[in-house]
Amino acid sequence: MERVEDITLDICKCRPAPVQLVQHGFFPCSPVRPTLAVSLDMLEFVAELFLHIAPNERGWAATLVKYLKARGYHFVTADSFRHCFANALAHYQQLVRLVDAEVEELVDRSRALSGEDCVAPQLDETTPVNGQEYSNMQDTATFLSDHNVPSTYLQTRCPLCFGSNSSENGDLKVDAIVCLDANFQLKRQRDLDRRAGHQGETGTQDPFVVSPRTIELSRRDLELWEAKILDLRPENEAHAVEDEDKVEDDLKMPNLTYTACGESFIAADGDRVKALTQYFSDTGVLAMLCRHDIPLVIASMWTAGEKQFYACALLDFLFKHLPRCWRIGVLYDIGCQMDQSLKKWNFMPDWSPCLEWGISIFHAYGHQWTCQLWVTGYHRRLFILDLQVECIDEEKWGDFGKWLRVRVDQAQSRLDEAKEKLAESTFSIEYLLHQFKDQCAYHSKPIMRQSKTQGARAIEHILSLQSTLEAQQENLRELISEGNDVIPEDSAGEAVLVEWQERVHSTKLAISQLQSNIKKRTEGLKLGDRVAARKLEQLKKDRWITMQLNLRILREQLVRKLHARKFELATLDRAHSTWILDQKTKVHVEKAVHHRSSRIDATMKKYNAKIKEMAEYRRTSRTISKSAYIPPLLLKEGLYKMDVDQDIWEDARADVGDFPDGVLPQWLVDASVKKGIFMAQEVVNCEQELERCKVESSNLRTWFYMEYWVVKRLVKEADDEVSFFALRRLHQLYEWLELWRVNMIHVPTLSTAPSWDEFLPPPTLEHHASCIRVHVPNVDGDDDDAVSSDDDQDGEVEEDIETEDLGFITLIDNVIGDFQ
Repeated sequence: MERVEDITLDICKCRPAPVQLVQHGFFPCSPVRPTLAVSLDMLEFVAELFLHIAPNERGWAATLVKYLKARGYHFVTADSFRHCFANALAHYQQLVRLVDAEVEELVDRSRALSGEDCVAPQLDETTPVNGQEYSNMQDTATFLSDHNVPSTYLQTRCPLCFGSNSSENGDLKVDAIVCLDANFQLKRQRDLDRRAGHQGETGTQDPFVVSPRTIELSRRDLELWEAKILDLRPENEAHAVEDEDKVEDDLKMPNLTYTACGESFIAADGDRVKALTQYFSDTGVLAMLCRHDIPLVIASMWTAGEKQFYACALLDFLFKHLPRCWRIGVLYDIGCQMDQSLKKWNFMPDWSPCLEWGISIFHAYGHQWTCQLWVTGYHRRLFILDLQVECIDEEKWGDFGKWLRVRVDQAQSRLDEAKEKLAESTFSIEYLLHQFKDQCAYHSKPIMRQSKTQGARAIEHILSLQSTLEAQQENLRELISEGNDVIPEDSAGEAVLVEWQERVHSTKLAISQLQSNIKKRTEGLKLGDRVAARKLEQLKKDRWITMQLNLRILREQLVRKLHARKFELATLDRAHSTWILDQKTKVHVEKAVHHRSSRIDATMKKYNAKIKEMAEYRRTSRTISKSAYIPPLLLKEGLYKMDVDQDIWEDARADVGDFPDGVLPQWLVDASVKKGIFMAQEVVNCEQELERCKVESSNLRTWFYMEYWVVKRLVKEADDEVSFFALRRLHQLYEWLELWRVNMIHVPTLSTAPSWDEFLPPPTLEHHASCIRVHVPNVDGDDDDAVSSDDDQDGEVEEDIETEDLGFITLIDNVIGDFQ
């Protein structure tokens, strides 16, 4: 702060204060009678800063007030500056997004035009800002509808996945891959108003604001899907347990497999209290991302658990913007449960056959976002979330070429390595894939086809529930032990304590449900099959059965601890790379990881000791077959990676009687076949990945070719203000092109994809500005601003209007007109 300059502005209806302030490089805190104006440079700096740190407006304002006070500049109150600065920042960010949205809308309309005689679309200056419609998730009516290619919205989200229909020319199982998962860290507190006359109300000081490029699905669409699912699947049948173990409809697995899988995943039970609804209005966020980690759409959740209608709403949105012939791969941690529900209750018969489900651990965005602590106003928080998404997009788009190059190099390297190892094997890739198919078929067939009576199946299910119950009880004991170390000395400690309380609550609820289920099934067995009931009591005392159950309990405990440790390490990785977590929270997580590792080692030792005990008992017992299967010992090396080929995934339930002639198959007992199956799958997956990268490269080239010429045409034919902003868009496209060209030299592409060697650099912004007609709001032909300056002896300062701000000034002028 080197000097103070006094500028006097003559205000009239033709030259309102906000317009003149913007011309001088300042942004007003209000469109009418502003009391504070902030430098555009400072607002741009703060806006960019808040995309990379927690957007703490209060902290920024307090720092600036103290800084200015030390230099002799005082405000009436600190809060007055904070409120005015926050208003200026919010309106500035909103208007910048409006300008970008207007340019995108003009590009979309220009894309729809064809022919040489078509007139370029013009800026709509008659419709008020709040009456404009943009291509976002709140209003989908403006999307370009072309059933041969994905919608314009999806193309602008990720051109690699949705830039064209090149996948139809490739040899792919699915045309695109997306992933779904919920984040229960992003909650909205029930912040009730305490002002006189508004006690208990919410939102009374929360003005509605939404980004014109928002990706949040509307509450209305979600509620429609909630009602639809309740209508098709009554609430009392939503959790019905299938007693008969069979494969029905078009499902791939028997009923009891889905039931057991559902009991294993917390997310599959939508009634679990992941977030206490008495404290939170919104309990979390469900997001859909493409495989390049670009968010496509998000939905705010208000229920206690992760209900299926949220996922259905997101998938319904996706298929509305895709060609009917497209198939989509969906990665979801409860994908098997969604597949069962869609086919059993026929929620969406049109697009259900177009889905391929997979299992994935997602949780890539949003955990522990401290911006939720600092940004006031629910709608303002959602706006900030959209800004964060835009920041992610900007970072990802420039790296598209690098991403493809690295992906191709890795896939080719792993393919060569897998083929080299298969060449050393005595088994052909066809034989190994056939073995894998047999392995899948064995694990997917119903228990009743494994020569077991109805009573035997009931017994096995009760024993399985009992083992799950004991595992959950051990989990609760460990949680209680961990709670002794949670001391809420700071905000980070309080956040950890709240999360621990929720985990304890959900674990107790799961234990109660398991106990009730076991009691119900045991009593039913006593009434319906007394022989089976007596056998159940005998089996509970059988040493071999007890050892198998204990081994299964130890295995489940070990897998759960490995999952928890991997999640905590991922949290630390995100904290290190993006600085999302503060140092105190990082300390809490590091302590939890260290504590978890020691418990994993102890559980692994117990597991291996139990296997040795079983082997010794099998050797000395006269009743246990010498060929009874026992899983291999676990090695610590590679255990923490949790790869799919680790021995931790071996199950001890295999029975010799399940196989013809009592011979165990090669995929179960032959280590070389197990390794070969993994390598054969590696070959298939790498070849599929290389083909997908080729298709995505073609999508990107096709999209860029169309986008560049459409924007270039807009630059040439539109009026001056639109032309300038279109040229800025053209410069952004060419900047990306330069990055993509360098990285994608050796990335394969389809022969039908256009080349981008013909594109030349666009004209500079400075050259373009010197050629266009300068448009300034009406000043009545007189330059009658009375301006005084401490640095100008003549008492006047010449107005320095930068051409690149003119279109922005015009938009502000329109906004001001809406207020007057």
